[in-house]
Amino acid sequence: MSLILRQINRWLDWLTAPIEHPASRRLVQISLYTAGLALWIWFFRSPANPVFYTACDWPKEYKYFAVLQAAVAGPTIPWHTDIKLQPSQPTDRFMAIPETLSPWAPQVQLLRWMPIKTFVIFNTLLLYSIGMAGFFKLCRTCRLAPLPAAFGFLIFMLNGHIVAHFSAGHTMWSGYFLLPWLLYFIFDGWFNAFTLRHALLAALAMGGMALQGSIHIFIWCLLFLGLLFLTTPSRMRHLILTLTVAVLLALHRLLPAAITFQPAHQLVRGFPDLAGFAHAFVSRHLYTGSIFPWEFNYYISPPGAAIIILGGILSFHYHRKRADWKLWIPIVLFTVFSFRNYIFAAAAALPIPLLTTQRVPGRFLILPLLFLTTIACVNIQTWLNMRPAADTGKRLAGWLLAATVAAGGWMMLRHFAWWRMAGTEQHFLRQTPVDWSLMPAMVVRPDVFYKDSVMIATGISLATLLVVFVLLRRQRNRRTAETTV
Repeated sequence: MSLILRQINRWLDWLTAPIEHPASRRLVQISLYTAGLALWIWFFRSPANPVFYTACDWPKEYKYFAVLQAAVAGPTIPWHTDIKLQPSQPTDRFMAIPETLSPWAPQVQLLRWMPIKTFVIFNTLLLYSIGMAGFFKLCRTCRLAPLPAAFGFLIFMLNGHIVAHFSAGHTMWSGYFLLPWLLYFIFDGWFNAFTLRHALLAALAMGGMALQGSIHIFIWCLLFLGLLFLTTPSRMRHLILTLTVAVLLALHRLLPAAITFQPAHQLVRGFPDLAGFAHAFVSRHLYTGSIFPWEFNYYISPPGAAIIILGGILSFHYHRKRADWKLWIPIVLFTVFSFRNYIFAAAAALPIPLLTTQRVPGRFLILPLLFLTTIACVNIQTWLNMRPAADTGKRLAGWLLAATVAAGGWMMLRHFAWWRMAGTEQHFLRQTPVDWSLMPAMVVRPDVFYKDSVMIATGISLATLLVVFVLLRRQRNRRTAETTV
């Protein structure tokens, strides 16, 4: 019995100690990545309709991809469509709709050979894979043990926000999977020294979000980094550079949209009270305060919420030793913006045009959740590292943490199973059948100002991308030279 107990304790010590051995690191990474990949493949499996999904916004997404597929087959630029798209502010200017996958995105060419449904699944899995690479870089930078890394994986990849939005047909949320890269560049610079390289790579990650159609997530990142000015004047020049380069990289999406769309109307209220706020994180039941329940879903399970709260409490214990407490100002402000109509009041009071485009305040919570998750994992790991390996308190804490992560993971898997597409096609049935043959077609119309704005903005974005690559190459050569010396 004692031999078994010693072996279990060895496993527990391995689960709570930073991963140093490359073989152990590969084992953890392959296990987490494979588990997530299998889950997302399972998520999209649905026998309801072989052509495409019919629930919620999926038919709208099919129209977007049908236009892209026709453009790739041309090949041509999809300037205009014969019918107006984008339900909130309908327009026939396809290149001005920033929530579509950009025709300039490299993977769009796969639509030549793939059916739209297959392409959407493949594109999601592709971006998930890129995001997991960023997540593993973040874990290595924060020197996380397997157990905190597994908890971070559950929150990053399976939280209610991303699951429910994909289930509702918001394929433009695929850029969400690039957020771990942004977090990696921010935290790596935060705990070490923020450099030109961090600024440029963070801007590239944000530009990639805009390329994937994740314009809302792109705007949240701009606002979040902008709010960091309030606490980090020493990093201001790098943050300004990040924002400037990110806007220039995304200009091919921003400028056409700016000349086409009016400021968003106040359509959806944020969380009405703290009870609704708590419900979003710990209840698997649909939110009944809105006809859009996916907009108020951040499910992380009660055990997951307890771990994040504990990590937040530890921030106040460690705040004199580290500067991560400065992140709390944008975290708190973004949380406030998610309530009622406070974001619209801020948009009316502050001369920030991008604020007026965010018509769903509840979405603002995703960035605070991811930053708090990272801070919680780092703080819990710091506490574990301060205890001796054979410390009884550390062993008990490790057991409790493992049980809590396991319980939270099981609850999140049940939530994930409810929101997978096979269930969504049953829960949110459309009354009117979708005619897949009646899809928008590209047309030729004289619209010189709009077309010129697209081409000029695209040229600026490409020139910025070239400059970024040149600067990054110089930085790499300089580091190589310094290492050689």
